[in-house]
Amino acid sequence: MNGFYDLFAEFADELTKYDRALKNAKVLRLLKSSDEAGDSVTAVVFFPILMSERTVDTIGRIIANGLGISEFSIEPVFDGSLLTNKYDGELREIIKRRVVVANGFLEDCVFSYETDGELHIRLAHGGKDVLCTAGCDKAVERLLKERFGTDLKVFIEQEGEAEDSAQTLIQKQQKIDEQMREKQINAKPVKKDEPLKAEVIEEGYPYYTDSLKVIYGNKIKGAPMKMADITSTDDRVTVWGRVFGFESRLTKNGDKYIISFNITDNTYSYSVVIFEKKDYCDDLLEYISNGKYVVLAGSMSAVGPTVMSIIVVITLPLSSTPVLPLPSVTTIAVEPITSPGARD
Repeated sequence: MNGFYDLFAEFADELTKYDRALKNAKVLRLLKSSDEAGDSVTAVVFFPILMSERTVDTIGRIIANGLGISEFSIEPVFDGSLLTNKYDGELREIIKRRVVVANGFLEDCVFSYETDGELHIRLAHGGKDVLCTAGCDKAVERLLKERFGTDLKVFIEQEGEAEDSAQTLIQKQQKIDEQMREKQINAKPVKKDEPLKAEVIEEGYPYYTDSLKVIYGNKIKGAPMKMADITSTDDRVTVWGRVFGFESRLTKNGDKYIISFNITDNTYSYSVVIFEKKDYCDDLLEYISNGKYVVLAGSMSAVGPTVMSIIVVITLPLSSTPVLPLPSVTTIAVEPITSPGARD
């Protein structure tokens, strides 16, 4: 275990405003990784006082810039005695980041720490079924274990314990996802006069890695995993495959598109549904069609992956492995939730 400034003394002048926390902070672990974007480092750091996610991210960016690496990520650890209601606001924001469907449902919620080792999260605006189905309670338990070393049992409740109807939940989810998409759609427009290249081959990638063209969301890092290996407990997933069964239609009021298609990598198949504002759909409609190959990235939950990014690629020559039949699918949420359906 090293003192924070024992390892990063060269950044002391830039980090002076955070001395109250950093002078007594301890670096527990350092993990380095590399990908096509460059080197990145994850540091598990014990802080003697509570630190906000924003502050931790700022410290990480300063160090990353100084080291000349793509990312320096800090995973904060605190003493268990610091976990009180003073941390409620921060905890609420972290949950929103880790559990996408929680965004919106946690507004005005109340955190109640019980003496028998339980944390009760009482929702003011409903949504208990959605959060429990998405595994939000388990995600909070893991988060508190990682951050504070606690073994709290988390329970999600709602005012009156009256369960929302399916239609009400869908309407709430549509509103929440629309707000989320407003913040997350910031990708640069595709340059349509530049044809896709297809020259660079890298191990572990089933497509030419110089053929990437972002059409929705942000750049995707890392190689895709096999669809057959995905489970509902996976947090962040990246998959690649061939598009089939593509359909698109405008909603009745004409301001949104419902875009649906299937994707397979010859090990398994998924159904994708995107409910998106018309203004954001030009590239989706132009570049995605039957027979095209795409890379998808998103966060996995019990209701399927939430698609955050889509990239069009040129595939390498494929084997003659037959495509598996698509499983039956029931879409239980939209904008832009996708549902993999039940496996045999």
